[in-house]
Amino acid sequence: MNNLYHGSSDNCTNVDDLVKRYYLPPMYGAIFIIGVVGNITVLLVYVVKVRPWKSCTIIMVNLSITDLLFMTSMPFLTYYYYSDESWTLGVTMCHFTHFIFHFNLYGSILFLTCLAIFRYIAVVHPMHGRIIKQKRWGALACVLGWIVAVAEMSPVFNQFDTVLQNNKTYCLDLASSNPRFMWPYSWVLTVLGYLVPLIVVCACYWRIIKVLKKGPHMGSSKRVRARRLIVLILTCFIVCFFPFHVLRALRIYTKLTPETDCMLDRWVHAAYIISRPIAVLNIIFNLPLYTLYCLSVGRRFTAGTTMSNLYYGASNSSSDNCTNVDDLVKRYYLPAMYGAIFIVGVVGNITALLVYVVKVRPWTSSTIIMVNLVITDFLFMISLPFLTYYYVLDDSWTLGIIMCRFTRFIFHFNLYGSILFLTCLAIFRYIAVVHPTHGRVIKQKRWGTLACVLGWAVTVAEISPVFNQFDTVLQNNKTYCLDLASSNPRFMWPYSWVLTVLGYLVPLIVVCACYWRIIKVLKKGPHMGSSKRVRARRLIVLILTCFIVCFFPFHVLRALRIYTKLTPETDCMLDRWVHAAYIISRPIAVLNIIFNLPLYTLSGDCFKQAFLEMFKCDRLMSKTKKIVEVAVISKPETTSCIKEAETQSD
Repeated sequence: MNNLYHGSSDNCTNVDDLVKRYYLPPMYGAIFIIGVVGNITVLLVYVVKVRPWKSCTIIMVNLSITDLLFMTSMPFLTYYYYSDESWTLGVTMCHFTHFIFHFNLYGSILFLTCLAIFRYIAVVHPMHGRIIKQKRWGALACVLGWIVAVAEMSPVFNQFDTVLQNNKTYCLDLASSNPRFMWPYSWVLTVLGYLVPLIVVCACYWRIIKVLKKGPHMGSSKRVRARRLIVLILTCFIVCFFPFHVLRALRIYTKLTPETDCMLDRWVHAAYIISRPIAVLNIIFNLPLYTLYCLSVGRRFTAGTTMSNLYYGASNSSSDNCTNVDDLVKRYYLPAMYGAIFIVGVVGNITALLVYVVKVRPWTSSTIIMVNLVITDFLFMISLPFLTYYYVLDDSWTLGIIMCRFTRFIFHFNLYGSILFLTCLAIFRYIAVVHPTHGRVIKQKRWGTLACVLGWAVTVAEISPVFNQFDTVLQNNKTYCLDLASSNPRFMWPYSWVLTVLGYLVPLIVVCACYWRIIKVLKKGPHMGSSKRVRARRLIVLILTCFIVCFFPFHVLRALRIYTKLTPETDCMLDRWVHAAYIISRPIAVLNIIFNLPLYTLSGDCFKQAFLEMFKCDRLMSKTKKIVEVAVISKPETTSCIKEAETQSD
């Protein structure tokens, strides 16, 4: 492995390189195809058909132009990562591609903020609404938006540099450049470019919602459209932009900290890489905005376009003129994502299980919980090839109703089982750190076994009511395997809320409360060794990042998906885009399988030492010989490991 992005350690998994090579090209490729087709279509409709232009029209056209500008850089980025990070286009093109990525991101945020302000004035101050609709105000807002976006990004233009190492030329992005400059700059960019616009957008739409509730301020159809618009924009801000800014800060922080563990650094980098295509998914989220902001665009678009029917009747709308973006996302995004997760998950979890079974001694309560976490991930791995094949075949299920129920059940079982086991780890660590007198007791294996038995029982109890709802449906000569959000919406709407509250929100509150108390105790004094304190903090960051980045978007978008199915008057286009966003969130939800892997090195049990020993021995001897010789040769090391395990706070 190269040490361009990381420290000089060679004993370190290259998960970030794998993610870059096998995740980024298909993601950028899918976004490129959908983005180019969608934005060219929208731009043609605006230029050729939409009359008269208003302020919102001008802003939306500029939003589409920023997206198309980013599209010009995507083939170069895709080829760069596909060719294993070998940049051949020179330093100027390197500057351009990474600059245009951030320019699109913050330009889109600014234009969406302008739209929120204009909508606020039109609804809350209708007397000024007629004035604000004039084209000159839209043109002025766009000019200011371009100037501010350029001003935000220009200080960092020359930081996107090329570096020659190991006979390859790398094109560095923002978070991989000079960390001492990027750390304060990234915070300025996050505050001014994301948090301030987010506050403005939330304030504007909060006032709009209050006005809409008071009475018939506008026609009922416009009120419904305004509410859908609010949901879509806020979802874009939370799902696309939030994980990227959190993980970018973590990535720069790990580069800024010399003592950062190599494995943690790699996993943080991998998570940041995953968040980058998600950040520019706003290009896809922007497409339905054109029909919601300017209704005439939707009419002009559907008037001249014939699209396929809705996904096995997923929408309650009777319109046949509707883009099939959700089908495209399922066919080209899900197989790539599930395939990548399967490869990384199988290799990582088999390695982890072998280390735990062969090398780690003694087992403590946390060891048992981590092994059960690995087992839940393995169960889901079994179903991934079937799901991948299903979506490659364009939603054609050939394995019968039992296998359909198994694959859908095991998806949710892995999700909520992982949440419960992570919650158990938080509780056990809380007891060990905050109540150290009980820490020795809680480390006993019987408590870990009891926690795991309860975890399995609670997870089965949470998911079992919906097992029979995962059904197969024959339509258009194809058999579809329905997931939770596409099944009976009248049953799923209350059930999904119960599952969200009990299976996600309650554990999240428990985890936050436990780690908040742990942080307070760690700040007070030398409760434990400095290395263990650092490891505890890293563990906290990793688990909370997993809860927010993986699980939060999925639960929000699942609720939206079921709500659109439950609402008969849901616009066909909106239903499709909500469904597409929900589909995108599903692989992100099970990325916890990848996030779980660095937990094994941070949770104690001498896992890292055992892993490195096995890694070195594997080069020298066969598997059988390795297990025998390691058991004999590493006894002194194992003894020291036991002593450490006995003294550490679990």
